Amino acid sequence: MSFRASVTSLPSDKANKEIEVLVRQKGNDICSECSQPDPSWASLEYGVFICVHCSGIFRIMPNPHLRAIRLEDWDEDKVQILKDNGNIKVNAVYEKEVPDIWVKPSPDSSLLFREQWIFAKYQRKEFTEARNALPSYLTGQKSAMLFKLKKQGDKWQPRWFVLDKGILSMFISKEDRAPRHEIPVVQINVAINGNFGRLNAMQLITRVDGKTRNMFVYAESGRVCMLCALFTHGLWCISNCTFLYFIV
Repeated sequence: MSFRASVTSLPSDKANKEIEVLVRQKGNDICSECSQPDPSWASLEYGVFICVHCSGIFRIMPNPHLRAIRLEDWDEDKVQILKDNGNIKVNAVYEKEVPDIWVKPSPDSSLLFREQWIFAKYQRKEFTEARNALPSYLTGQKSAMLFKLKKQGDKWQPRWFVLDKGILSMFISKEDRAPRHEIPVVQINVAINGNFGRLNAMQLITRVDGKTRNMFVYAESGRVCMLCALFTHGLWCISNCTFLYFIV
């Protein structure tokens, strides 16, 4: 879904003044993605006002059509795109059904987290409606041995993880028949390369009985991080963020 319109008019002082009025309106006066006050960029592709940090993420998406609000001259057609849309209207569409496990970025969020949010929101349209079917990256069985941090202390214990039909299961050992934990992947959020004392580490965050639960795991291998690709939906892989090399 794109909010772009044809742009044919010439720049004018009137348009420059109108864009200043628009960016001060409620909803437009903060970044549509992280709520940073006083956004300095606009995306004509989606009709939203964004901060300089989020604009860098938009720039790597197809056809971003970005414009600096105060460093470029505006014309009536470009301004009209933002008049017709704006942050509140666009977010009502693209954030209609945000799962509870997703937390919208804040001004202090990392670029990686902003990137995950923006690509999920606009490229894959994951929040436009409730998802009933599993996306393709959650299909097929994958498994690997990981090391899990105990709830108390600093001991890491080997555990066998299996991803199958959208469920991430943890077994005490590879030979066990019954898993110790089963978590639907759609209920998991992820922090990559946190301060866990391990290079190839990841924090899994979910909610159980209304309470937030954290699981810290790492992989010994520094090979391609398949679970990182899973949670970033196959869009990219960050160097040294290896979490899990699935043996298919």
